[in-house]
Amino acid sequence: MRMSKRQRLSSDDKTDYLVDEVVWRDDNLVLFLERFSTATEIYRDGGAVAFVDELSRRWTASHPDTAATLPVAES
Repeated sequence: MRMSKRQRLSSDDKTDYLVDEVVWRDDNLVLFLERFSTATEIYRDGGAVAFVDELSRRWTASHPDTAATLPVAES
């Protein structure tokens, strides 16, 4: 995480989201992140697909005019 941010984990300039079942099941890692990376949120309500679905739902709800004009990806 620190390598991708290129700064200390303790810098609280923006929120980072971790979406990984392996991460949130590791009690020691969760404790470390809670103590030293307070801007990191661990998403525990499903995997990456559920996270992206929720992110899309929230963005669409807050940008209804823009969302109506975007193309929909085929499954």
